[in-house]
Amino acid sequence: MKFYRLFPLLAIALVGCQLSYYVSVTEVEYTSKGVCSGVELTTNNQKITGIGYLYRTEGRADSVRLTPGQPVRIPDPNPEPRRTSYILGFDGPVRNSAEVDLTWRCLPDKQPLGVQFTYYGGQSTIKGLRITENPASPHGFDIEVVDF
Repeated sequence: MKFYRLFPLLAIALVGCQLSYYVSVTEVEYTSKGVCSGVELTTNNQKITGIGYLYRTEGRADSVRLTPGQPVRIPDPNPEPRRTSYILGFDGPVRNSAEVDLTWRCLPDKQPLGVQFTYYGGQSTIKGLRITENPASPHGFDIEVVDF
Protein backbone atom coordinates (compact mmCIF):
# COMPACT_ATOMS: atom_id res chain seq x y z
CA MET A 1 0.00 0.00 0.00
CA LYS A 2 1.33 3.41 -0.95
CA PHE A 3 2.11 5.99 1.74
CA TYR A 4 -0.23 8.65 0.33
CA ARG A 5 -3.23 6.34 0.91
CA LEU A 6 -2.27 5.96 4.57
CA PHE A 7 -1.42 9.62 5.10
CA PRO A 8 -4.94 10.89 5.94
CA LEU A 9 -5.47 8.24 8.60
CA LEU A 10 -1.92 8.53 9.93
CA ALA A 11 -2.03 12.31 10.12
CA ILE A 12 -5.35 12.33 11.95
CA ALA A 13 -4.04 9.79 14.46
CA LEU A 14 -0.86 11.81 15.01
CA VAL A 15 -2.56 15.17 15.28
CA GLY A 16 -4.74 13.92 18.14
CA CYS A 17 -7.81 15.41 19.69
CA GLN A 18 -7.92 18.53 17.57
CA LEU A 19 -8.88 16.53 14.45
CA SER A 20 -10.32 13.43 16.12
CA TYR A 21 -13.92 14.28 15.25
CA TYR A 22 -13.24 14.61 11.53
CA VAL A 23 -14.58 11.50 9.89
CA SER A 24 -14.15 12.63 6.29
CA VAL A 25 -11.07 14.04 4.63
CA THR A 26 -9.84 15.00 1.21
CA GLU A 27 -6.24 15.33 0.05
CA VAL A 28 -4.07 18.10 -1.35
CA GLU A 29 -0.79 17.25 -3.07
CA TYR A 30 1.45 20.32 -3.19
CA THR A 31 4.68 20.43 -5.20
CA SER A 32 6.99 23.33 -4.42
CA LYS A 33 9.50 24.67 -6.92
CA GLY A 34 10.92 27.58 -4.93
CA VAL A 35 8.30 30.11 -6.06
CA CYS A 36 6.31 30.59 -2.84
CA SER A 37 7.81 31.33 0.57
CA GLY A 38 4.61 30.00 2.07
CA VAL A 39 0.96 29.46 1.35
CA GLU A 40 -2.11 31.22 2.70
CA LEU A 41 -5.37 29.25 2.71
CA THR A 42 -8.92 30.53 3.20
CA THR A 43 -11.97 28.30 3.45
CA ASN A 44 -15.07 29.94 2.06
CA ASN A 45 -17.65 27.57 3.53
CA GLN A 46 -18.54 26.06 6.90
CA LYS A 47 -17.73 22.41 6.08
CA ILE A 48 -13.92 22.61 5.89
CA THR A 49 -12.68 23.25 9.42
CA GLY A 50 -9.08 22.05 9.52
CA ILE A 51 -5.99 21.21 7.50
CA GLY A 52 -3.32 18.74 8.59
CA TYR A 53 0.14 18.32 7.16
CA LEU A 54 3.21 16.21 7.73
CA TYR A 55 6.73 17.53 8.15
CA ARG A 56 8.51 14.64 6.48
CA THR A 57 12.00 15.79 7.39
CA GLU A 58 11.07 16.05 11.07
CA GLY A 59 8.73 13.05 11.14
CA ARG A 60 5.90 14.93 12.85
CA ALA A 61 2.39 16.03 11.91
CA ASP A 62 0.69 19.32 12.64
CA SER A 63 -2.70 20.88 12.02
CA VAL A 64 -4.34 24.27 11.71
CA ARG A 65 -7.96 25.13 12.50
CA LEU A 66 -9.70 27.05 9.73
CA THR A 67 -12.36 29.72 10.25
CA PRO A 68 -14.49 30.56 7.20
CA GLY A 69 -13.34 33.78 5.56
CA GLN A 70 -10.13 34.05 7.63
CA PRO A 71 -6.81 33.47 5.80
CA VAL A 72 -4.39 31.09 7.55
CA ARG A 73 -0.71 30.84 6.69
CA ILE A 74 0.58 27.35 5.99
CA PRO A 75 4.37 27.55 5.71
CA ASP A 76 6.12 25.61 2.99
CA PRO A 77 8.22 23.08 4.93
CA ASN A 78 11.11 23.19 2.45
CA PRO A 79 11.80 25.71 -0.33
CA GLU A 80 13.58 23.08 -2.41
CA PRO A 81 11.54 21.20 -5.04
CA ARG A 82 9.51 18.60 -3.15
CA ARG A 83 6.01 17.23 -2.70
CA THR A 84 3.99 17.77 0.46
CA SER A 85 0.68 16.08 1.28
CA TYR A 86 -2.04 17.90 3.18
CA ILE A 87 -5.43 16.72 4.35
CA LEU A 88 -8.53 18.86 4.68
CA GLY A 89 -10.86 17.85 7.48
CA PHE A 90 -14.63 18.17 7.22
CA ASP A 91 -16.69 19.15 10.25
CA GLY A 92 -18.84 16.05 10.59
CA PRO A 93 -19.60 13.19 8.23
CA VAL A 94 -20.10 13.71 4.53
CA ARG A 95 -23.06 11.46 3.81
CA ASN A 96 -23.91 12.53 0.27
CA SER A 97 -21.76 15.43 -0.81
CA ALA A 98 -20.03 18.56 0.43
CA GLU A 99 -18.99 21.65 -1.45
CA VAL A 100 -15.31 22.49 -1.14
CA ASP A 101 -14.64 26.19 -1.69
CA LEU A 102 -11.09 27.33 -0.98
CA THR A 103 -8.83 30.25 -1.85
CA TRP A 104 -5.07 29.63 -2.03
CA ARG A 105 -2.45 32.39 -2.12
CA CYS A 106 1.26 32.09 -2.83
CA LEU A 107 3.20 34.29 -0.44
CA PRO A 108 4.56 36.90 -0.38
CA ASP A 109 2.87 38.80 -3.25
CA LYS A 110 0.90 36.65 -5.71
CA GLN A 111 -2.78 36.95 -6.60
CA PRO A 112 -5.16 34.57 -4.75
CA LEU A 113 -6.65 31.64 -6.68
CA GLY A 114 -10.01 30.13 -5.77
CA VAL A 115 -11.02 26.54 -6.39
CA GLN A 116 -14.36 24.82 -5.94
CA PHE A 117 -15.40 21.20 -6.30
CA THR A 118 -17.91 18.75 -4.85
CA TYR A 119 -16.68 15.98 -2.59
CA TYR A 120 -18.90 12.87 -2.56
CA GLY A 121 -18.81 10.63 0.51
CA GLY A 122 -18.53 6.88 0.03
CA GLN A 123 -16.65 7.00 -3.29
CA SER A 124 -13.89 4.50 -4.05
CA THR A 125 -11.59 7.35 -5.12
CA ILE A 126 -10.88 10.52 -3.16
CA LYS A 127 -11.36 13.78 -5.03
CA GLY A 128 -8.71 16.30 -4.06
CA LEU A 129 -6.31 18.93 -5.32
CA ARG A 130 -2.95 18.83 -7.05
CA ILE A 131 -1.11 22.14 -6.67
CA THR A 132 2.14 22.76 -8.53
CA GLU A 133 4.14 25.94 -8.19
CA ASN A 134 4.54 27.72 -11.52
CA PRO A 135 6.69 30.87 -11.82
CA ALA A 136 4.86 31.88 -15.04
CA SER A 137 1.44 32.00 -13.37
CA PRO A 138 0.20 35.27 -11.82
CA HIS A 139 -0.95 33.11 -8.90
CA GLY A 140 2.43 31.41 -8.39
CA PHE A 141 0.92 27.95 -8.89
CA ASP A 142 -1.54 25.88 -10.89
CA ILE A 143 -4.39 23.95 -9.23
CA GLU A 144 -6.09 20.83 -10.62
CA VAL A 145 -9.02 18.89 -9.14
CA VAL A 146 -8.01 15.22 -9.39
CA ASP A 147 -9.02 11.74 -8.19
CA PHE A 148 -6.48 10.10 -5.88
